[in-house]
Amino acid sequence: MKKKAFIKSGIAVASLVVASMFGFSAAFGYGGGGGGSVYAPVNNCSSVSYGEWGANVNGFQYRDVIAQSPIGCSLTTTQQLERSRAYVAETAITPVTPTSVVVTPVKQVLGEKKYADGTLIRYKGDVKIYVIVNGEKQHIKTLAELRKYAGKQILTVTSDTPEVLGEKTYADGSLLRGSDKKIYVLNNGKLIHIRSLAELKKYTGKKINNVADSVISGYQK
Repeated sequence: MKKKAFIKSGIAVASLVVASMFGFSAAFGYGGGGGGSVYAPVNNCSSVSYGEWGANVNGFQYRDVIAQSPIGCSLTTTQQLERSRAYVAETAITPVTPTSVVVTPVKQVLGEKKYADGTLIRYKGDVKIYVIVNGEKQHIKTLAELRKYAGKQILTVTSDTPEVLGEKTYADGSLLRGSDKKIYVLNNGKLIHIRSLAELKKYTGKKINNVADSVISGYQK
């Protein structure tokens, strides 16, 4: 009987020693209070504020916790890991000064149409009728002149559709007349204005070519 009592007493003493080492006295009913939980609840932080990153130390940077909520809370594993990071050297970026880029507009010609000599055209919304002569438009001003083209189709075109009327090369001695009714004679690639009837009589019987102003301006005067 004494032997059994001694064994029980030894077990009790050992239990008290273990409990005092690990804080489990409450589990065995010691230290006041009834039976409680073996593990105390962990009070994790709901929010944490960090300071600035410190200097590079062996390839890592560290920062301190400057505030946490609630007060006295324990950092989670993630919050602890966010206190350090691998150091990455910052590379200075040289600002690039933008340069001016000159974009040359490209003229797009849509619906290009070439008309043959003798073609009659009229612009949409305009009653004037033109005939193509030597690659140039000539206004038909009278009904008598229009009767020469009786039965010929009149093409209606829009003003935004460019016409390619063709280019005509005029030989020296040709007489050219623009919309201003001035008459020029072509001499060595230059236009010479015929200023008087007396001068014009020198070219009696010679055809006067009615041309567009762009043709006149294309020659040197």
